[in-house]
Amino acid sequence: MKNKILSIYTMVVVLMVVIMSCKNQKQDSSLGTLTGMLGLLEGNCMPGPGQTPCKPKPIAGTFYITQPSKEYKEQLLVDSVMTTENGLYSLSLQPGKYSLFVKDGEEIVCTLTNCPDECYCLLIEIEAGVETEQDITINHATW
Repeated sequence: MKNKILSIYTMVVVLMVVIMSCKNQKQDSSLGTLTGMLGLLEGNCMPGPGQTPCKPKPIAGTFYITQPSKEYKEQLLVDSVMTTENGLYSLSLQPGKYSLFVKDGEEIVCTLTNCPDECYCLLIEIEAGVETEQDITINHATW
């Protein structure tokens, strides 16, 4: 009888844990999600006969998300995210416009967009409840 009560108690506790974990996994619909992959191009990528096209190799790294800016400034930092070993990342953000930077060695770099009118480092827009995909490739290849 004691074992039966213990089994029932254990099942109730496990069920409560499962229910709570499912509840915690629901995404806040007021946020948007930024996802993507970080890749690296290296070596000789000069096109030519018999040359296979270069493809980015997924790498681990860090992204920095700031208020819109044309250069990295720590006081504008909104959030940062590390990728997995496979270069994948995902981050929830408030709706709005942001600049995206990546750490390359000791430097924090970006791709300038919207120039010459209003230059910004890679400008992305996040919408509530929407997943925005942005892949980044660090280019160390020879062309």
